[in-house]
Amino acid sequence: MFKTPYKSYVDDAGNLKQYAESLELQATLANQELYLEKIGEVNDVLKQKGKLSSHILDAIDQSKPSTVTIDSITMNQGVVVVSVSSTTQLGPSLLARNLGIDPTFLAIDYPGYTRIDALYEDVEEVETLIAPESYIATIYITLKGGY
Repeated sequence: MFKTPYKSYVDDAGNLKQYAESLELQATLANQELYLEKIGEVNDVLKQKGKLSSHILDAIDQSKPSTVTIDSITMNQGVVVVSVSSTTQLGPSLLARNLGIDPTFLAIDYPGYTRIDALYEDVEEVETLIAPESYIATIYITLKGGY
């Protein structure tokens, strides 16, 4: 059988070995590119870790009933701590419930509220309301992804 110059080039053991090595290098390069992409994704998450992003703050604000005032928001060891006051008993629990529905958050811990009695002042024997009755609470939010 007659061999063409191309056939002998393709069948050459050295060329076959070189071709196999190039396939192996291509596979290694593809794995390295995938690895670098995954490292980039992890780095993006780590850059945001431990920070209160606007997305988190917006989700908290949108969950807030109109009777609730957010007094402070802090982060402590990956848990967002929200201190609130409300003019109604239901305000803090509604906020906790709304936060629990939001897919942004993994878990909500709401230990309940504390009632603060109204403050009055006597001025020349006339009792004046200084601050109405209010309800204060602290809500603990665990973020998804071990934030």
